[in-house]
Amino acid sequence: MYYYYILRLLKENVAYVATLIGAVAAIIFISFIFLQKLGDRNTKLAELSKDVVDLKEKMAYVNVKDTVTNEGYNLDTMNQILARLVPDSEDFFSIIEALERLSQDSHFVITSYQIRLGEVKDRLAIQISGSGDRESFLAFLKNYNFGGGRLTTIDKIDFRGIGADITSIDVTFYSGKAIVASTKPVFTKADKDFIKTISGKISFEIKSSPAESSVTYETKQNPF
Repeated sequence: MYYYYILRLLKENVAYVATLIGAVAAIIFISFIFLQKLGDRNTKLAELSKDVVDLKEKMAYVNVKDTVTNEGYNLDTMNQILARLVPDSEDFFSIIEALERLSQDSHFVITSYQIRLGEVKDRLAIQISGSGDRESFLAFLKNYNFGGGRLTTIDKIDFRGIGADITSIDVTFYSGKAIVASTKPVFTKADKDFIKTISGKISFEIKSSPAESSVTYETKQNPF
């Protein structure tokens, strides 16, 4: 009995039921479209916000660059120098050239070197052996950081005395991609002093042309 009663009510009110179902379906459809458009709008707003942030960062960099340029510092040239000192990926040729130049400039003769692979990422440890008098060894120590054209640090020195035939030096060369700063660039006095220090020690030359900008330096006879 109850089943037939419900069925009769539905037949008598089929128009209202159909209208109700249509209204609910329309509400669901409109809500779906609204939420989709709201999501697209939020995505566009996020993209625009990111573009605004990027533009502000670029403007901040341009302002700093103009200020620094007016003070006599060429950031484009310095970027090329820093990219040469610390390349994106390791370049064995530039390491050999750096050792060659250090040897030639200091007269500390590098007789051999041994590469130690796989110790630390973005670093290459090399043990070099060489010979020379006190003056040549001190000249090597004075300019080894940047003078060869690659950023170099000394980890260990086995100095066997003045006049010794062999001196062992453990050095490290660095490589790695530059990290873009997420904050407004600041060019401090320490940065300026550091640039002056590098500029006073580097021995390679930056040459630029309309077609290409590169770091080049003269290759002399191999002292090894």
